[in-house]
Amino acid sequence: MNDLDHIAKKRLLEHVLSTSTFAKSPTSSVLLEYLVNSTLAGADLKETSIGVDLLGDKFDAESGNARIRVNIYNLRKKLDNYYEDEGAEDAWRMVIEKGQYRVDFVPNKIEKPVRNRRRFLVPILLSALLLSWLIFFLVNRPEPAPFFWKGFFDNDASTSLVIGDSYGLMGELATGTHGWFRDYNINSLDEVYAFLEKHPELKNQVEPANYFYTTGMAAFATKELAALFQRNEADFTIRFSSNSSYSDIIEGNSIYVGPLKNENKFIRLFNEGNRAFNLQGNRLQFSGDSIQPQQEFNLSTEGLVSEYAIVSRMSGPKQTARFLFFSDHDIGVKATVEYFTNADSAQAFATRYFDGRDASFTAVFETRGVERNRLKLNPVLVSEIH
Repeated sequence: MNDLDHIAKKRLLEHVLSTSTFAKSPTSSVLLEYLVNSTLAGADLKETSIGVDLLGDKFDAESGNARIRVNIYNLRKKLDNYYEDEGAEDAWRMVIEKGQYRVDFVPNKIEKPVRNRRRFLVPILLSALLLSWLIFFLVNRPEPAPFFWKGFFDNDASTSLVIGDSYGLMGELATGTHGWFRDYNINSLDEVYAFLEKHPELKNQVEPANYFYTTGMAAFATKELAALFQRNEADFTIRFSSNSSYSDIIEGNSIYVGPLKNENKFIRLFNEGNRAFNLQGNRLQFSGDSIQPQQEFNLSTEGLVSEYAIVSRMSGPKQTARFLFFSDHDIGVKATVEYFTNADSAQAFATRYFDGRDASFTAVFETRGVERNRLKLNPVLVSEIH
């Protein structure tokens, strides 16, 4: 039975869209309004026609149909939520049946239980409600932060992920063409000008590039860290080391992922926070502690199969947190980021070296990976920062 005319249906749509349930969901609101108007116009609604009407030339049927199905599913859930809460007393209900895209308007009636069955239904309904709340809590509660990351989620400071990129120059290449190239001794605009002052004959041949490069490590680390932060209902901003000042990286929480050889500001941060270590160029010196002797590591490697990686977890001012991941090439950073964003491996590391304490530390790992995949880590030095 459907006694509503088009005008009444339009008014019902306007009422639902004005509620707080839909005011906070612009995507569902636009889609619902489109489906109602198309239903009233007698349109033949299909995924492709919906996508073309809503997205125009941007719609790609190959991938867009799945997106439309997801949005329709979310809209059905939104309507169910509305009629269970704000719209519980509405006389009419908008329904989109599964497998259909038209909007039906049906009486919003809730049958009351028969009187002599109430004593059986009430405890059943209460049990079902408690069970549903328990399932919802277990499914939606944030995942406990892996060891060493809790500080990033507990303090009020914002977090910056700084990606180590490579400063570049433009000039004539060995092939005779004009293009981008890298000199690891030049890592800023000031260093370019200083170099040209010493070599004035190159002033017309070399110039600063207007873009910098990152490797696959940047995308991999960003993906792993984004997943970790999302699971803990937190976020971060992304910066690049080439356009980050020292004051930028000491404000709030900071994470660095990238190479050693671009002389970035995080090397200074590492040296200031690690009294037992000194990182200069491709050499890492460890002065020793009460457990381990003095050591030195040559960090310059081919990086195709194995290399050293440095991980340093430190505290900053005002209870801020820092996590630094260095290596000469990709595999060291990829392997250590994957290791420390995994709850099980981070817990195992804390248990093995710090008796389960949430300690600050610096660790050197030997990393191996065939074709930069199937990465394996071997800790060769772990020192707690006191």
